[in-house]
Amino acid sequence: MSGRHVAVVGGGIAGVCAAAWLQAHGERVTLFEKEAYLGGCAATFYHKGRYFNAGATTFAANGAGLPVYEFVRSLGVEVGAIESSPALEVRWADQKITCSQDEERFLKELQAAMPAWGHPLFWGLVRMLNKLFYRYLPTIRYTRSRLSLLSFWRLGLAAGWAALIPASWALRLFYPRMSRVYRQFLDAQVRIVAQTTTSEVSLLTAALALGYTKLPTGLIMGGMGLALERLAASVSDLALHVKVLSIEKAANRFTIISSRGREDFDRVICALPLAVAIDVLQGEAKHWVRRYYHDVDQGAFTLYLTLAPEIRLSHHTQILMPATPEGAISDAIFVSASDPDDPRMSPGGSQSVTISIHTRPSFWEGLSKERYRAAKEKLTQTLLEHFCATLALPKEKILTYVAATPKTWQRYTGRASVGGFPLYYRYPFWKMMPNDSPIPGLYFVGESVFAGQGWLGIIIGVANLAKVYDV
Repeated sequence: MSGRHVAVVGGGIAGVCAAAWLQAHGERVTLFEKEAYLGGCAATFYHKGRYFNAGATTFAANGAGLPVYEFVRSLGVEVGAIESSPALEVRWADQKITCSQDEERFLKELQAAMPAWGHPLFWGLVRMLNKLFYRYLPTIRYTRSRLSLLSFWRLGLAAGWAALIPASWALRLFYPRMSRVYRQFLDAQVRIVAQTTTSEVSLLTAALALGYTKLPTGLIMGGMGLALERLAASVSDLALHVKVLSIEKAANRFTIISSRGREDFDRVICALPLAVAIDVLQGEAKHWVRRYYHDVDQGAFTLYLTLAPEIRLSHHTQILMPATPEGAISDAIFVSASDPDDPRMSPGGSQSVTISIHTRPSFWEGLSKERYRAAKEKLTQTLLEHFCATLALPKEKILTYVAATPKTWQRYTGRASVGGFPLYYRYPFWKMMPNDSPIPGLYFVGESVFAGQGWLGIIIGVANLAKVYDV
């Protein structure tokens, strides 16, 4: 074991997972987080006597042989995950489709709701591409060297064609007359993972986004923040409520200037959003990050609810709406509910619920105080109405609710845009920022770095970091 002193800057999923892995492999780790709690956009916060998950709670790919499960198992940490079955319920009007590992049930419900001859063929293709991707994922080693693309040769031979063609081509083949609601059904799921729609991604990206509900999926008891606290328990120096102001490289050392002073480190793992990283990195590192950063005007409008104890919601539900409401850029909302048997998140059986929809931060920034309050209240009531109507839930069963706009996210997390960069077809994975850099000892992980957002994308990125980091 080397025992080098390594700084991990950023205490979200990426930073915590990277710090836990480094600590387990003999490094002496200081984890910097500017807030008094871990999690970033995946934090669990306390508000008026209740715990809420700040964002969606899907603990995807939590099955034997899959990235999230195998990574957590390798650390020997029990994060408190239970199975979430089904992985997702998609609902609209009086219709419901259950997205789960039960393919027969899924296709039967899909055919009944939106009949089409192409369903078995298209979803069989989705299943096949997912199997190929996860089979060959362990052989991939993505670095800043273009030669690293050779490590994709097995996946390339098996499914590379799907990364080279737009999803829209395949959809036209299987669905020459696609209904509006079916496209909405597909786009809503793709946006969860890829931050965009089927018209702008490759077939492989669409297949992976649609396929996550066919994998074992979990929910964290006690909240996402508690899982991160358990993963970070082994970190030798947990520097909470410490803001990093500058990261400088000098000779073979890094100097970090933070709110607790000036400290030297052998290596640095930057787990910050790239927009924030540009502000704190200096010299060549700053220029390196700018090569990969592009502005994304996309964030989340979020509602946090508590429900009456007699109400029981599935862990994850997506609700399709007839139109995109004012202030949003999506016509679907994602509903994450705590488990009713979770004493921390659902005291007395009263579930905590997070409802989110995509929005543009620029929309909220440009409003006067009066128009901001009016737009916030209007979107809040629109989402509550669709939520209650679709789930046949009397509004009086909502005990409390509070709304958060991108300005709220900015206040509490330091960023108005949340989620990784959209995985556009014109921005393929080989253009994503790698986990290593030309500055010796400086590495990157996170939702805007290879391989993307969410537990699954971030842990794939941390696993790739493990392949390029010399221990």
